Amino acid sequence: MKPEHESVRAMWRDFLRKKGVPSEKGYASWHFELTEESANKLAYLVKNGQKKATAAALWSFEQNNEPLPQVGDYSVITDWHGIAPSKRQRSKSFLFATLQRNTLGLKEKAI
Repeated sequence: MKPEHESVRAMWRDFLRKKGVPSEKGYASWHFELTEESANKLAYLVKNGQKKATAAALWSFEQNNEPLPQVGDYSVITDWHGIAPSKRQRSKSFLFATLQRNTLGLKEKAI
């Protein structure tokens, strides 16, 4: 796993400061999809407020030995290269909060 880009850490610090979230709260950073073109297109849709929710298959968490998202978790959405939007482009919509678990999985909402 490659190191996290400084732009992701900067976005998270800004979010903590602006929203008053406790600094010990953790987050995940990730990009959509398995190709660069799709990942960047979907990140663009999030940035512009057109994509406001997402879902993932249970097997993807199991295969990668990753914990399932929990209610209240946060994610920073990046481009294919793991870079968060520039300071001028920063948008609350690049942070996802897991809001609700239902019988079919988790619902997420851009905040």
